Amino acid sequence: MVVLLTIFTMAITVIVKNVAIYVIYKLSQLFGGSAAAQPEPAVPPADTVEIDLEALSIFNQSSPAL
Repeated sequence: MVVLLTIFTMAITVIVKNVAIYVIYKLSQLFGGSAAAQPEPAVPPADTVEIDLEALSIFNQSSPAL
């Protein structure tokens, strides 16, 4: 009986969470337009990334072999 109650409670929790996410998503579409669907990228574009190849080669040479 306790197991059934636990499963029922977990199912209700998942359903309520998914409904809340859906409602927030729809409200953000209504008020924010497409801003919610296109977040700012967390990393800079690829053409602005600089890699120090000399530092990488020194790091690779000094790492111990497993």
